[in-house]
Amino acid sequence: MVNTGVNEFEMNLDKKVLYICPNGYMGGAERFVVDAAFAHKKYGSWHPSILFFSSGDAVTAAEKRGIDFLVLPFSFRLSRPVSLWKATVFIHRFARQHNFDVVHGTMPYGYIMAWLGTLFLPIRRVWYQHGPVGGILDKIACWLFPHRLLYNSTFLREKHEAYDWQNRGRQIHHIVPCAISEEEPNQERVEAIRQQYLQPGQVLVLLAGRISRCKGYDTYFRAISKICSPREGSPADVLMTIVVGDATMPEDKIYFEELKDLVNDLHLENRIQFVGRQSDMANYFRAADLFIHCSNVPEPFGLVVGEAMIQDTFVIGSSAGGIKEMLMNGKTGWSYDATSHNAVEQLAHLMVKIPDVIHSEPISRLKKAGRDLVKKKFSQPRLVADLEMIYDSLLNRSEEPEKSAG
Repeated sequence: MVNTGVNEFEMNLDKKVLYICPNGYMGGAERFVVDAAFAHKKYGSWHPSILFFSSGDAVTAAEKRGIDFLVLPFSFRLSRPVSLWKATVFIHRFARQHNFDVVHGTMPYGYIMAWLGTLFLPIRRVWYQHGPVGGILDKIACWLFPHRLLYNSTFLREKHEAYDWQNRGRQIHHIVPCAISEEEPNQERVEAIRQQYLQPGQVLVLLAGRISRCKGYDTYFRAISKICSPREGSPADVLMTIVVGDATMPEDKIYFEELKDLVNDLHLENRIQFVGRQSDMANYFRAADLFIHCSNVPEPFGLVVGEAMIQDTFVIGSSAGGIKEMLMNGKTGWSYDATSHNAVEQLAHLMVKIPDVIHSEPISRLKKAGRDLVKKKFSQPRLVADLEMIYDSLLNRSEEPEKSAG
């Protein structure tokens, strides 16, 4: 068992929310949980606690921010009845002991366990649908009606409602976008990154995130290859690209090896470098002149795009999915259809312009517009205000999950 050791969950505030986070590693959904809990502490009136099912970077982040948390002291699986029962009883006793008012399950796995663990308790249940939609756990969770169902984007809400085929009409829907933290970069570190990878006159291009086939990094590599030329003066000559991230799953590691082979086959060894996972991403975003997002599957939200924008980095990214709520072509950046059959050609057409315009006034205006939008729409105060308004409404209602037109 791991916890902060701060107060053994002795909470002074009357209103308490328990976040159930299935993973201890730091992905998009896990970042949402940690950011939401921290925002409650800093700006809100609800006391947050997090129950993790495993240890990892997200647990470390919660501890550093002084958030009350607990790591489930044993492992379990939904497919193993005995361990599932043990986990259900543990959550039930824990929730009853600490008198939580709301339990917030992140993703279908977390919500299923929140529902099982608080059944027959006077606790209101919230499901945060982080995406993607369509797995077997989504189908199970759809039958376990929450009192509120939250989405991180309009795109995800539409996907879920199309998938939720039984349409029993008892879910209350709200869109609650993730918060995008404005971390202050270290200017010395920013300059060190630029000096490490750039020669005078070059443009630093950044790709960042988990190395996975759905992220479409090969699309960018092929696009750069298209604008390369044997002669001097090729547009790609001034572009230096670094890829920040690692591959953890077996299928991701296979894709990573394919990417490295592709770089060699396209003769891009001097233009693209894999630099592994980095802990100071704010510095990398600020150091980069351009951030590329090229997922070939529509992202439910696209947190990394907002993280680049808030660091005043120009973004070229997909026009599909939840990203389009922050990345608008010609208004806050440039976009293209990364899911289309000619995505490589579309991206190459944009990349060939970059050397001439990246430091221009029009690009500066797009960067400012993107930064302003992210700060206004995806701030931590906005996140906690949205969440606590929903939680407060649950305390004022006694009925079971009710019908909603969406």
